[in-house]
Amino acid sequence: MSEELDAKNVSIADILSGIAYPTETVDVYMDESTAYEISKVNAELSVKTRKGLDTSEEESKLDDLVKKGASSLRTIHLQGVSRHDRQNIIRTVMEDHPQKTDFMGRVQPDMEADERYTNLLWAAMIQKIESPAGELSPVSEADVKTLRGAAPEPALELINKAVAALTEGAKSGFETLAQEHNFLSQR
Repeated sequence: MSEELDAKNVSIADILSGIAYPTETVDVYMDESTAYEISKVNAELSVKTRKGLDTSEEESKLDDLVKKGASSLRTIHLQGVSRHDRQNIIRTVMEDHPQKTDFMGRVQPDMEADERYTNLLWAAMIQKIESPAGELSPVSEADVKTLRGAAPEPALELINKAVAALTEGAKSGFETLAQEHNFLSQR
């Protein structure tokens, strides 16, 4: 008895057409001055609390500062990008900043190339920036350059962690899928 194989036409384009990239949102505050004032009031509040003194003035100041700082809140909406997009970013950077080597053939660091790569990657991953009023702003490479040059360091660190998480989190998930899926039973 011969078995006929039920051949299917498999299209890579069909397989990849439904690909979804991970998304992330990050809330950042842009008012560094108010954040610093909050830090000072928190320190005063802590000292007075330890000494058992009245803290109502510090609590009132803190409430006012928190309300003031809330207006600087921005929600950054990010989405992962394809390998193809990452490769295009690398290609663009390498065309604009060819690698230089020393006399021993070692690649020399190029801070401008690193900066450009990060700006382009962030521009590709940051889909929009949302204000407290719900206004949405698309993001260009120039916007990212401005953001990275002027935003408070804690805000940049949060965005950078989200960018890294979108990449590393997906890798970790794929590793788990591969470990949990019994490939041998599929044959």
